[in-house]
Amino acid sequence: GAGGSGDLEWARMPPPPPPPLAKEENAATSSNNNSNSNGHQDTHQCENDDHKNNSTKRNTHAPQTPLPPAPPQPPPSLTATTVVKRTRKTGRFLHKKRWSASLRNKIKALEWRGRFTTAEFYPYTTEKKVSIKLRQTVCGERKGLGTGSTVWEGGQVLSKFLEHTYGNSQSSQSSQSSQSSQSSLLGKSIIDLGSGTGIAGLVGAILGSPRVVLTDQKQVLFLTRSNVKLVAEQVGDPSIEKRVSVFEYNWGDDAASMGAPFDVVLVADCIVPKLYPMPPLIDALKRVSGPDSVIWICYDHRINSQVDPRIKFRELCEEAGFTFRNVPESEWHKDYILEDCYIWELRLR
Repeated sequence: GAGGSGDLEWARMPPPPPPPLAKEENAATSSNNNSNSNGHQDTHQCENDDHKNNSTKRNTHAPQTPLPPAPPQPPPSLTATTVVKRTRKTGRFLHKKRWSASLRNKIKALEWRGRFTTAEFYPYTTEKKVSIKLRQTVCGERKGLGTGSTVWEGGQVLSKFLEHTYGNSQSSQSSQSSQSSQSSLLGKSIIDLGSGTGIAGLVGAILGSPRVVLTDQKQVLFLTRSNVKLVAEQVGDPSIEKRVSVFEYNWGDDAASMGAPFDVVLVADCIVPKLYPMPPLIDALKRVSGPDSVIWICYDHRINSQVDPRIKFRELCEEAGFTFRNVPESEWHKDYILEDCYIWELRLR
């Protein structure tokens, strides 16, 4: 009797639930053993157990593989923003990429930076499409000529800055403290300290300065004089040879014989503490300038483990009685901006 009754009861029960997950196998096995040992179990109780097992299977998820990290975003200075504009005529939207200023400057610099440093002649074209070629000597420092026998980036940047600042007499730069933006170079005298090839001073002569003095050490002056003659011929202006003078000048010497003080003082690629001490240059700046003079210095930064010229030079200038202004890039020529170059404006207090 008891055995038969148990067989009939199990026959009326629903089929057993599917096997549980691996981590629940022990608990399920224990539950089945208890059921078999009792022999009798209520039908509704089995249905409830089946429902619980199915619910557990639905809510249990296998561990998912974590998503890979998002790629790093480029710095804001190297990205391009999409500018959306709606045209008035058609009402359609136009999508145009506007590149960041930093990326644009780097792309423009690729067109000229270091491109002609090793060439026999360095080409230069003014904003008014006047083309000149300056003679230079490659690796002049190895030949005893110093670094002035080559046109470096600072000379190019400063020359274009002169054109941008003085090239148009009707332009109005947003300079904080200078009178340079009020007129052209007409009627202004210029001295280019450490001129080397003479690029900055000669550009000033092309812009109309009536008196330009190019200075450097004796061993490189043959190159400076050669370029004065070349530029006069290339531009077709014989007066350049009369308006431009070349002098040997050691920083710190008396400058009265050259006609000091000058209205505009130019310095490019001359701040190299490892080669040229800074105090003599500052002494020379005081000797060639006056109360109404403006000094433009273009510094191409080079890493120096002993001193940071950007800090030290400013300290020395302020101690010598100069006001010091870091010219913002908005006042530079837009196509000749280098992130490691600086243009400084100095004036005597």
